[in-house]
Amino acid sequence: MLLIFKTFSLLFASIFVNSNPFHYNGEKGTMDIQVMEQRRNFTIYKLSFESPYQTIWEENNRVIVYLFSPPNPRGKVLVFHTLGTKNLDIEKEICRRFAQLGYEGAAIVLPFHLERCPKGLRNGWGFTASPKLLKESTIQSVADARSFLDFWCGENERVAVIGLSLGAIIGVLTMAVDERITTGVFILGGGNIPLLLPHSIIFSLRSYKWRKEELEELDEIDPLKYAHLILPRKVLMVNGRLDLVIPYNSSYSLWVAMGKPEIKWLWCGHYGALFIKDKILRKVLKFIIENHNKTQEVR
Repeated sequence: MLLIFKTFSLLFASIFVNSNPFHYNGEKGTMDIQVMEQRRNFTIYKLSFESPYQTIWEENNRVIVYLFSPPNPRGKVLVFHTLGTKNLDIEKEICRRFAQLGYEGAAIVLPFHLERCPKGLRNGWGFTASPKLLKESTIQSVADARSFLDFWCGENERVAVIGLSLGAIIGVLTMAVDERITTGVFILGGGNIPLLLPHSIIFSLRSYKWRKEELEELDEIDPLKYAHLILPRKVLMVNGRLDLVIPYNSSYSLWVAMGKPEIKWLWCGHYGALFIKDKILRKVLKFIIENHNKTQEVR
């Protein structure tokens, strides 16, 4: 009976790995390191390395990370940015705040954004051009993050992730498939991608032209499909009840799929959260530091 159970367990694991688009071989290349600025309590670096997921756009194939590194860091925090961002001001502010508290903070540039955006295309183009490119860009984002963790993390090191909007979706997927991430904060994110896109104020006009079959294929990269893998790790969600970009039903579905972790509902829309940015950030800092200390005690 035990032999049969083991056989079926191995078979199920094999099927999951082969059907999982986020399966990752973990082949590490080389990292280029540039010192950007020396502050009193920390140093800011610009890191770059080849993406493990190569595309036909040369600019998009090199991953960029901004690292805020204090001496002898107490922990590590990886930050994922919003869709179409024109700068990393908020993400860098988060990293700076953590660095001042003794934590190493890293803001990773997602595919088709900023330095990775090919000339003539708009920031974030790969996530909005078509369902096929959205799927590929999401898979590349997770692969890039995991490749960076290979460079950044020593054996048994614990990492926290913070994701904003699109970054929250990428953060959930990365945490679900990578056990090195022990704590997650997901701000203004959601799940049920095939349903989210037609109802999002950002995507509704574009996705109106996308066929139902194309949208259904996005189920393969839907956070709802992988959220259960995060349990029992610690998660904080922050979402807007009046959000028209990531609708309430999308956020609620993700919250349920992750086992109803701690959540802060805001009485505002997607962009209204900017007006209480400092309040949200204080809660995020407190949550990650408290839970990092707990994971350290367990070790």
